[in-house]
Amino acid sequence: MHINKNIKLGTCGRTFALLFLLSSVYNANADVYIPFEQTIADQYNMPSSSAQEVEVTEPVAVVSFEQTIADQYNMPSSSAQEVEEVTEPVAVVSFEQTIEDQYNSPYAVTEIVEEDASEEAFDYSLYDPNEEENRKSFEFHQKLDKNLFKPLAKAYRDVVPEGGRKAIKNFLHNLETPTVLINDVLQGEQERAGTTVNRFLINSTVGFLGFGDPATDLGYERHTEDFAQTLAVYGLESGPYSYSPIFGPTTERHTTGRVVDFLTHPLTWYFSDQDASIGLTYGASRVVSTREDLLDALDDIEMDSTDYYVSIRSMYRQMRENQINNGLFGDDPSQFSIDTGIDLNLVF
Repeated sequence: MHINKNIKLGTCGRTFALLFLLSSVYNANADVYIPFEQTIADQYNMPSSSAQEVEVTEPVAVVSFEQTIADQYNMPSSSAQEVEEVTEPVAVVSFEQTIEDQYNSPYAVTEIVEEDASEEAFDYSLYDPNEEENRKSFEFHQKLDKNLFKPLAKAYRDVVPEGGRKAIKNFLHNLETPTVLINDVLQGEQERAGTTVNRFLINSTVGFLGFGDPATDLGYERHTEDFAQTLAVYGLESGPYSYSPIFGPTTERHTTGRVVDFLTHPLTWYFSDQDASIGLTYGASRVVSTREDLLDALDDIEMDSTDYYVSIRSMYRQMRENQINNGLFGDDPSQFSIDTGIDLNLVF
C-alpha cells in the first residue's frame, strides 16, 4: 500500500507540473499576441479593421469621379466652375479665309473682330454700281462655263496625265515672260526683272523649252505682272467692276491693261502672220488648262457660297490687290486667275 501511494502522488505531481509550465508559457507571450486583422494590416500596409477613434487635424481632399477621369485622361473636369468673362477679341474666320487655308490662296486674310467694333466694310455699291447688269452677264457666263469650258476641262483632266498637264502649264507660263518682264521694268522692280530673265533662260534651256521648271527649284520663284498692275503702281484707280461673258470679271483699269498687254505681246504679232487656227489653238489651250486647275477650287466655292456672284467678285478684287502688292503667286490651283477668259486676249 505504501508503494501505491507514492506512485499516485508522483503521477499527480507530474500533471500539475505540466499545467504550471503551459500556464507560464502562455502568460509570458500574452503581451505580443497578434490578432488576425492586424496581421493582414501589417502585410498589406493598410490600417487595421479594428474600430479606433482617430482625430482628424487636416482637411481631407475629396476627389470626385469626374476629377479622377480628368486626371487620368488629361482632360478638363466636367464639374461646373466659374469662368471669367472673356475680354480679348475673338478671331472671326470668314469664308474667304477658309478657302485660303484649304487652298493656300492669298485671296483673303483673317480679321480680329471685337463685338463692339465698328470697322467700316468695303463699299461694294461704289465698286460695283452696275451689279444688276453684271449679274445677268455672270449668269450667262455660268451657263457657258457649265456647258462648254467645264466639260472640256474635265475631259482634258481625264485624258492628259498629271505630269503632262504640269508640263503644258509650265510651257504656257514660260510664254508669259515678255509681258512679265516689260512690266517688271516699268515698275522699277529690278530684282524681280532679274528673276524673270533667269527663269526664262533656265527653263528655256535646262527645262526643255519651258516644259520643265527647274528655275523654281533653284530659288527663282514665279510671279506675274501685267500693265494693269503697272497702272495701279502709278496711282490709277481701278474704276468700277464689271463682268463680261467669256472674259470674266474685270475693271476699267484691268481692261485697259489687257489691251496694252495684247498689243505688246510678241505672240500677238507672230500670230498675225500665221493661220488663224494657230492663235485659236493657243488661246483655247490656255483657257482649258487654267479652267482645269480651277475645277476643284471653284466647285468648292460655289457649293459653300450663299451668293456665288458675290464670292467671285470679292475674291477677284482681293486677288488683284494681292498681285499689285507683289504677293507671291505660286502653283497652287486656287492661285491662278479666276478670270478664265483672260487668256483669250490673244485670240480676240
